Amino acid sequence: MVRRVTEDDIGIRILYEPPAHEAADNVPSIDIVAIHGIGAHPDDTWCKKVDAGRPEEPYVNWLSDARMLPAVVPQARIMRYGYESQWFGEETISLKASTVAQRLLRGLTRERKVSLKHPSRPLMFIAHCFGGLVILKTIVDAKRSGDKWPGIYKSTVGILFFGTPFRGAGGLNQSEMLLAIQSQYDDDQIQGSSLNILAPGNETLMDLMELFFETRQEKNLAHVACFYEQKPSNVGAIYKGSRIQKFVVDESSGCLDQSERTEKYPLSRDHFNMNKFGKPTEEDFQTVREAIETMVEQAPALLAARDQQHDRFAVPFHFTGLPITGRFVARDTDMKKMRRNLLPSNTPDGRKIYILYGLGGIGKTQLAVAYLREHQEIYSAILWLNGNSKDTLMQSLAAFGKHAGLHPVSEAAAAKTQDSRDIEAEARAVLRWLALPGNRRWLMIVDNVDREYSRGDEDPLAYDIQSFLPPADHGYIMITSRLPSLGEIGISTEIKRLDAEQALELVSDRSGLPHGTEGISQLVKRLGYLPLALVQAGKYMRESGTSCSKYLELYESSWTRLVAEVPQLRDYENGSIQTTWTISYRRVEHANPTAAKLLQLWAYLDHQDV
Repeated sequence: MVRRVTEDDIGIRILYEPPAHEAADNVPSIDIVAIHGIGAHPDDTWCKKVDAGRPEEPYVNWLSDARMLPAVVPQARIMRYGYESQWFGEETISLKASTVAQRLLRGLTRERKVSLKHPSRPLMFIAHCFGGLVILKTIVDAKRSGDKWPGIYKSTVGILFFGTPFRGAGGLNQSEMLLAIQSQYDDDQIQGSSLNILAPGNETLMDLMELFFETRQEKNLAHVACFYEQKPSNVGAIYKGSRIQKFVVDESSGCLDQSERTEKYPLSRDHFNMNKFGKPTEEDFQTVREAIETMVEQAPALLAARDQQHDRFAVPFHFTGLPITGRFVARDTDMKKMRRNLLPSNTPDGRKIYILYGLGGIGKTQLAVAYLREHQEIYSAILWLNGNSKDTLMQSLAAFGKHAGLHPVSEAAAAKTQDSRDIEAEARAVLRWLALPGNRRWLMIVDNVDREYSRGDEDPLAYDIQSFLPPADHGYIMITSRLPSLGEIGISTEIKRLDAEQALELVSDRSGLPHGTEGISQLVKRLGYLPLALVQAGKYMRESGTSCSKYLELYESSWTRLVAEVPQLRDYENGSIQTTWTISYRRVEHANPTAAKLLQLWAYLDHQDV
């Protein structure tokens, strides 16, 4: 029997607020709001009766229990919204998803207006059954009337649907339920129309779905996770009938859509218990936990990307001209560090400088490219700069300025050669633009800052990288370098060699040879597990038909010849890259001497892509 809903149960109720040490500036980092279904109690919906041993607290509310959701997101403020939802009996009420959605929006706007210091605080919804349809309508209305419900649509970063009947609750036969209820209650105690929206094919439901899908046509969508039941429910218990086992909301109805944009999770529970958890060790709770953690982790970046869409400092970014390889070796640990240090948060950041350092050919540049592929939409502007020398850096900055329209030139100025133009002035103009107070969400990547700089240095290509950083305490800067010493100007991470399995996978992919090929293990070891050397060797073997054993012979003979010509290579950690490149070059030289000379010319002018 459902517990009676009182006035005290209706509306927004805060179940958990983070302690001061968990919330930055004493402000929670995200709001989480839970909405129950039809014919349910606002609090009991989320409670599970636990085993004996807790006579004083026989039920666990996973939204508020310190071991459950508060432990998953200790920095969140957790709320639930309650409404009267009984469709038969003495407390019956006429119920529509649209009406509940309007009341939820009103209560949520009031609560966030009163307590929010940061209007852009991320917002997440958790809903069961009919409550999910309420959320669909809430999102639709919040988008349509953004002025009336400020911040709700824009701040929504995630929704968890438990058993929401997107295509109707096929297991609830309305005719059967109404007949059974009518034998027990008077007509004025029954609101059968409240169930209409749960019927498969219901026009109101179909219209609501269509309106919600319209909101999903934009970029930077809220993350959606749908949980569906794997066990039938005793639907007869709803109206005290006989035991009738049915799936209330099957998988096809319980998943918003079949696209990859929607996460889908089966839970080994029935419809009426899929939203109740009693212990943090329950497997189904851990599944839910992981989905919530992912949404919370990605929330700041998602909001940042939405802000960027309407940013007056936004500059389109293209990968054209970037040094991209066909296959990237995943480095999950390094990528997580980059996200932690370079993704914008929803609180003001000072300038972030992150240095990727390691041997040449170790994969620093490709890691930076992979980061861009994953997070390019988060930043208002992205500058990819060639840091090989002061000249290349200034040219890259000036090229960005032209692309961004920062220094429009007259026809006469455009006719001037690059040498006669003041490239440094154009580069400095870009740095001043990056330093403007409202221009906070740019990412600057300076690739290949590899020459140690010191005052009085005779190396003409060495320069002080700090003199080319924007004069502002905002923005995000990534530098790739062979120099560990650059770690002094920011947070640094050493990019290390591949492990043996990754190296085998890479050379096998590039050469087309299986892992067990004779000599392949010896080859990757001899090449020092360096990605660039492995790629060069793999491509050579694929294109020339050379075996691993034969390539090893070529490698050893080339290495011996190179060391004889340049003895310093014995102490050079990247000797394997020099050697594999030389093997490929010698083959080009043998096949086409003119092409080899052209490569030499290109390398002399700018070796970046050679």
